[in-house]
Amino acid sequence: MKRILLLSIAAIAAVLIFAGCEKKLPENLTGEIAFISSMEEDGAFDVYVMSLPSMEVRQLTHTEGTNVENVWLDWCPAGPIAFASTRDGNYEIYMINPDGTGEIRLTENDYDDFYPALRWDGRMIAFSSAVATKKGMPQKDIFIMDIATRKTKRITDTPEDEVALDWSPDGKMIAYSRYVMGQSELFVLDLAANTSTRITYDPGEDINPVWTSDSKFLAFSTDRDDTVNIAGERSYNIYMVDVTTQAKPTPLVQHKKWSVGNPSISPDNKWIAYQYKEKDWNWMYLGIRSTTDPKERYRLIKNIYYNRNPVWKPIQ
Repeated sequence: MKRILLLSIAAIAAVLIFAGCEKKLPENLTGEIAFISSMEEDGAFDVYVMSLPSMEVRQLTHTEGTNVENVWLDWCPAGPIAFASTRDGNYEIYMINPDGTGEIRLTENDYDDFYPALRWDGRMIAFSSAVATKKGMPQKDIFIMDIATRKTKRITDTPEDEVALDWSPDGKMIAYSRYVMGQSELFVLDLAANTSTRITYDPGEDINPVWTSDSKFLAFSTDRDDTVNIAGERSYNIYMVDVTTQAKPTPLVQHKKWSVGNPSISPDNKWIAYQYKEKDWNWMYLGIRSTTDPKERYRLIKNIYYNRNPVWKPIQ
């Protein structure tokens, strides 16, 4: 798997202040970004892919039904895109090719399976599953499936919910969020040692961790900057943390009034894609920023629909 050297932490962790503007994307900003949107106006949330720099969009899934979701995307270098869907009544894990062909269902049971994370070679997939415990209460734990055989192994068995998974590019670790005393914190699971290490300690919610391409840093969503909870809604910003040193997380994308989250780092670590809300939680937009130049910021999608969960196409 191709390795790309990470930019210096001083550069990549520079605070990027959000400011919307309409600009044509530069020609050297290339690649593809998968995302979720309700733009088809059939009541469902489907999977789309945007090509850069043309910003042309193609639709991968075509589901119908009010509030039917295809959500929690992941894209591995081997090609497939994984996601969870409620099209059959509860959340199950699916996989599809980037051209919209070869869609398959991976899980089929009576409980929810969500937050899929593909290994770099596309042969294994991790996910969170709300399996009922012996006491009868659902408990979200991490499972790993061999996609070819569908053989599944339970990796964690804790009383706390474990969600929002991301498999490291080197294949050795899985980052995730665990609810500790009702509060979401970041953890990293070492697959070889079968041990988990807590990465963040903050009263705010830390969630949606994503790796940089060298498997050393995590970008994540957090509401640690929001001190006022209005009608149960808190605003998020994006921070970054060094997994090795576990130094204090540093802000990457911040805004005082808008909520910014669900980050995805480009394969060359030069860009970060994210979703953001300006005023109305019913509308969600997509943006992209340079990780080194605060002035290099672009609006990918702003419409009257709910757009979310941008995920960069990785490089093999």
